[in-house]
Amino acid sequence: MTSIFPCIETTILKNCVALIFILMITHSSFVVADERFKENTLHNECNKKEDYRDWNICLSENYKKARMILNTEHKIFMMRLKPKQRVFFQETDEAWHSYRRKECHFDIMDMEDGSIYTPLLTSCYLQMTEARIEKLRSALDCEEGTMYCMGKR
Repeated sequence: MTSIFPCIETTILKNCVALIFILMITHSSFVVADERFKENTLHNECNKKEDYRDWNICLSENYKKARMILNTEHKIFMMRLKPKQRVFFQETDEAWHSYRRKECHFDIMDMEDGSIYTPLLTSCYLQMTEARIEKLRSALDCEEGTMYCMGKR
């Protein structure tokens, strides 16, 4: 059956295939980091470091990994939402990023002038990012009928 708008369908199909390909590559790239995340939180891994320098480096590196994992989970989550849900989720996600920044700055406000400020800020960001990853995953991998379940629709 021939479509009235073959160009639109072809463009949409190409975009969908490209998005799926990008997500597959992104997902496979972070499997190692993702497995480490499941076994032991990235934050806890850094708390095992014995000196300040190693702890600081670990926090920075693991926060980058957690952000990549969060971005991947975010894309997967968005693909499963209906258009109206996507709009609300994007607004919620923007609010969450703002909340995370303000909450972490507030928590360590008294140490703002100290050398420990940046690693503590990164540590807070890392902990909250890990919690967000778990929240997105639980919303996708839940039992049907569970409130806030997005994975079984």
